[in-house]
Amino acid sequence: MDFFLIRFFMQHLFYGKSVPFVSSKDALKNATLRGYFNSAQALADYAKILLHIKENLSAEMSPIIVVGASYGGMLAAWFRSKYPHSALGAVASFAPIIYFDNITPSNAYYDIVTSDFREASESCYMTIKQSWVEMDKTAARKNGLAFLSKMLKTCK
Repeated sequence: MDFFLIRFFMQHLFYGKSVPFVSSKDALKNATLRGYFNSAQALADYAKILLHIKENLSAEMSPIIVVGASYGGMLAAWFRSKYPHSALGAVASFAPIIYFDNITPSNAYYDIVTSDFREASESCYMTIKQSWVEMDKTAARKNGLAFLSKMLKTCK
């Protein structure tokens, strides 16, 4: 049995170079264009693109498996749910889907990481815990967040 595989990457509109019509800056200022900057629109775009590809390659009977990680994984799972006729399956890696609808407590990730640090080193755990207290104190001061941003070299 022979298999033929096509793999391609679809990028969400308004990410990277996927900005139609105008520059990214102008697109985000335009309320009409901003209306296309959402996950529902991305799913609809993907459905249309996949149908177009299948038709143009005479591959209407070929199965599609959608794959993604993190936000892309959520899109893959949502795509399979919303368009089950378009995708045979979905692989959603690192997709925090159960964080919605209060299924998982919002601090669950931090609790696990905290436990890992504590198991590895009580001293390390205490140092990290105290650093958060100090950062909270600094952030509460006038210009504290700006100071922390400069010291920690955070992104803009």
